[in-house]
Amino acid sequence: MTLGKAHVLPRVLLYIIIKAMRSNSLAKITPQTEAKLLELARRQRYQEGLEIIRRFLRKYGPINEILIQKAFFLYHYAATLMYGDTKALRQNSSIQKKFHQALIICREIIRKHRNNIKDKNVLNARLYLAQIYAMIGQEKRARRFAQQTLKYQPSALAVERAADVYFRTGNLAGAAALYRETVKKAENPAQKLMAQIGLAVTYKRMGKTIVATKQARIAATFLKQADKNMNTTLLGESLRAHFPNLNEP
Repeated sequence: MTLGKAHVLPRVLLYIIIKAMRSNSLAKITPQTEAKLLELARRQRYQEGLEIIRRFLRKYGPINEILIQKAFFLYHYAATLMYGDTKALRQNSSIQKKFHQALIICREIIRKHRNNIKDKNVLNARLYLAQIYAMIGQEKRARRFAQQTLKYQPSALAVERAADVYFRTGNLAGAAALYRETVKKAENPAQKLMAQIGLAVTYKRMGKTIVATKQARIAATFLKQADKNMNTTLLGESLRAHFPNLNEP
């Protein structure tokens, strides 16, 4: 009997050691992978990001932080194809498949962690899910999900994403109100910049050109105040694309 325990104990210890080593490895590699994916997302290199995610999940298994990144990349890649310049891209049959895959990931994360609504992965899953519903034409569900998420977590990020959902589903007045609220809630010029551009674009879509230009100039002020990085550079390019004559009197 004692001999049997002597044989079992090393295997148990080995299992604990291997598990600890894997945990330590993940603690290092996961943030590194997230940082790499963030850089790829800013450059809209979604296919490359999805390949990195595929290799990571195959090696380490399902990790929530990387699964939510997969949903993000699938969603944005599908959106890029949907709004592509060519008819061939807009009719790409893989668009709906990518949206559906992202949908499944978000639903599963929400289901598994329904009692931990303030977890960042759950929050992001809810926000992405609302945006996906908006993109696939389920407008009422998109707005309802966005509203519910705001009740759970009324952060500047949640308000800005809800505004995006309202914008995409045609509720422009609601989007404008939420973008204004985001600007008030935002803690720094970079956060204010994104919402302010959204507000200006919303007014432009509403046909209120003078108001839109005024809001775009406020956004340009936030752009000057914000720290210079890839994200603010891309936001600046977006602002100039929507308002090419912004610097004119």
